Amino acid sequence: MHKLFLLICLLIGNYIYAQERKVIELDHAVFERKSELPGEVAKIEMLIQKINTIAINDTQKIVLVAGWMYDHISFDEVKFQQGGNITDYRTVFKTRKGICSDYTLLFAEFCNRLGIKNEIIEGYVQEFEEHKTVFKETNHAWNVVKLGKEWFHCDLLWMSGGIKKSSGRFIFEKRLSEGMLLTQSKEFLNNHIPADPMWQLSHTPLTFQEMTHVAAPVADITEIFDYKNAIEKYTALNRLQKSLRFADNAYQYNKDNSRIIVVNYFNAAIDLLNSSKGDKKMVETSRKYLLKAQKHLPAAALPDNRLQKQIETILKSI
Repeated sequence: MHKLFLLICLLIGNYIYAQERKVIELDHAVFERKSELPGEVAKIEMLIQKINTIAINDTQKIVLVAGWMYDHISFDEVKFQQGGNITDYRTVFKTRKGICSDYTLLFAEFCNRLGIKNEIIEGYVQEFEEHKTVFKETNHAWNVVKLGKEWFHCDLLWMSGGIKKSSGRFIFEKRLSEGMLLTQSKEFLNNHIPADPMWQLSHTPLTFQEMTHVAAPVADITEIFDYKNAIEKYTALNRLQKSLRFADNAYQYNKDNSRIIVVNYFNAAIDLLNSSKGDKKMVETSRKYLLKAQKHLPAAALPDNRLQKQIETILKSI
């Protein structure tokens, strides 16, 4: 009986593990049909219409979008080095260039128009072979998509190439990396740390210390995390609720990143105040958000005190 019980446990464990680590291999025949998509087009609607004509399922739609972006969107080295404002998908589509956040916005818009459930993920990546164990803010963004009952990571920027440092400047080398599209693989998570651990897409998510190799993974894990249920609850929230849930989860996961609390709660407070029209409950909620942001400001170690002054000014006025 003991041996039978042990065998059942092993089978259940293997089943869970198998469920966690799915990878959809790139369909090269579909990927190459990217050449049939309009190149220099004025409207994104033309692309959506053509993709729907070619693709027979959502997976093929994603592969075609990835192929088009691989051919037509370039990495913006100037913006990466000098910084710049957050754009929207229209700007990326028009200029045909961007950094990671721009890639995610355009890919998300394609998915939205194609009826594919998706979310934009913030997280951490190691930079230029300099292994870090402390991250005070997120430094990368990518997408996740839902196909059937499963979620998959899609990093369209890393799929299209990689950044290297040469002679003091950053250079983007174009190359196709298939493992960056439609994956739940450990290889992907070796260099992508989701700020919210539920996006590890694992029933046994690793701690931040384990992900950054400060601590070895625990050998015996008895508690199973229902990440699918957590994601389902998250995706049912509105934009403001998502930003706060994400900030709370990300801070609990990595206490060095106080900035995520400061920025998200400050932005949420401003959004509420702008739409409150004097509603006392909304104004009071905004005050609570500002106070929470203010509380975490010292640990956030922002480069100047402008935000502190802004918060103080707003609190005095409401």
